[in-house]
Amino acid sequence: YFCTYWAFVFIEGAKRKKLLVSIYLLISILLVNCRFLLPWSIDMCFMFGLLMLWGYINRYKFEAFSQLLKNPVLFLLFLVAYLLIVVYNGTINASVRIYGNHFYSVFFFFYIGISEFLLLSSLCISYERSKLVILLSKVGRCSLRLMCIHYPIKTILSHIMDQNVSYSGKALVSALLILGITFCINHLVSIVIGRYSDKVAILNYI
Repeated sequence: YFCTYWAFVFIEGAKRKKLLVSIYLLISILLVNCRFLLPWSIDMCFMFGLLMLWGYINRYKFEAFSQLLKNPVLFLLFLVAYLLIVVYNGTINASVRIYGNHFYSVFFFFYIGISEFLLLSSLCISYERSKLVILLSKVGRCSLRLMCIHYPIKTILSHIMDQNVSYSGKALVSALLILGITFCINHLVSIVIGRYSDKVAILNYI
């Protein structure tokens, strides 16, 4: 993220943005066939920097996008185009610089990233007052805390779960236990933070 942020800052503050966009794309394409990964995801920061730039430039237009996608015909066409490109592009694993199955998949990856964001944001805006979204927003406020809590629980459970249970059954039981225990611990942590945050200021950042 650090490298991506600075790649974005550099291009956002530049006067010749179009030239830099072309350079960023060229670097991303040339690095596709690189036989090793660069440290700190330097080889992927140019593509993600472009995605951040697109979001920054269009930050005030998301409501307009969501209004367009409220039209069922436009939404369906957009969704079909997205699904066709996803299927044609193939496997994506951005963590190891796999943008798809083609040399030019960099462009498809960029389109897929923007399309997924627009589809999901339009759905969220459309249902932002539903009970499910309100519940998810409450979970989202403590997502970092949940992320920190769940991994130790996952590690402990992996050692004590019965090895004779089938993989699918074990995975399901493990997921349910992790979910339940994580939310219980998070609830207790929230109570402690609410009670002592006035006295211990650092608790407000947990």
